[in-house]
Formats: sequence, structure tokens, C-alpha cells
Amino acid sequence: MQTQAIEDTRKIKKEMDKTPVIAFEDIEDIFFERKVRDRAHAYFGRFFLRVKVIPGETWLEVLDEAVSQGIITWEERNYALDLDMLIRCRKKEEPRELLLAVEASVSAYEKDAERALKRAEIFSKAYKMETIPVVIAQEISSELEEKFPLVVFITVPK
Repeated sequence: MQTQAIEDTRKIKKEMDKTPVIAFEDIEDIFFERKVRDRAHAYFGRFFLRVKVIPGETWLEVLDEAVSQGIITWEERNYALDLDMLIRCRKKEEPRELLLAVEASVSAYEKDAERALKRAEIFSKAYKMETIPVVIAQEISSELEEKFPLVVFITVPK
């Protein structure tokens, strides 16, 4: 039994070694993400009603249940865990609820739009509801918006 516990501990440590280290240049993005999360009502309330940030622990449970039901894969679950923010809200014109899969970054790049699209797809399957991919940033190029017409881009002034 103790041998099994030691082996389990080694496996966990090995997985934890894969956890990315935060680079100094990522700190600006981390502060921006926190600002957006803290002020989600201001940034998203202009476009949607009843804006509520869903805590990560809550959507982790939903993702885990979706894995156990075979709705999403373990890999999709793990990919979705890195979403910056999940928001429950309503469109102004319609009473039904939907989700926003939000990627927040000081400067938006293709990878942000691609992540938002893929993670929105995963959350849509897990929650069984419409999920809109969103990128919120201080700098968003018009070329990026044209290349990803399914992503909602929100620019936040500096």
C-alpha cells in the first residue's frame, strides 16, 4: 500500500513538472486579465444582460461531468481549463442564456482567437448551450477581426 502511495506521488510530481512557469513578460497579461474579470460587468454589460463570471471551480465540475459522460475528451477538458474567463449572460434581444468563452490579453494575436474558438466549442458541448468565443484586448488589429468572423472582439482603452 505504501509502495502504491509513493508511485502515485511520483506520478503527480511528474505531471506538476509540466505546469508552465509564469514568465516576467506575462505579468502584464495577468494583471489585464484580472482587471477584466473584476470589471466584467462594465466591459460585457454594454453588450449583454445579467453578466456573471462563472468561477473556475464551477466549470471544472461541469467539464469533469462531461468527460465522465463521454461528451468531451480528457484532452479537451485539460485544454478548456486554461480559458481566461467563462461568463453566463443573455443577449439584449433574447431571453435565453448563453456563455462567453473569453480570452483576455493586452495585445490580441491569432492564437488568442484560435483558443477562444476551440474553448467555446468545448464549453458549448459540456454546458449544452450556445457559447460565443470572445477576445478582449487593448490592441486588436482589423486584420485579425476579418480573419476570425466568428469571434467577438472587444477593445478596452488603455
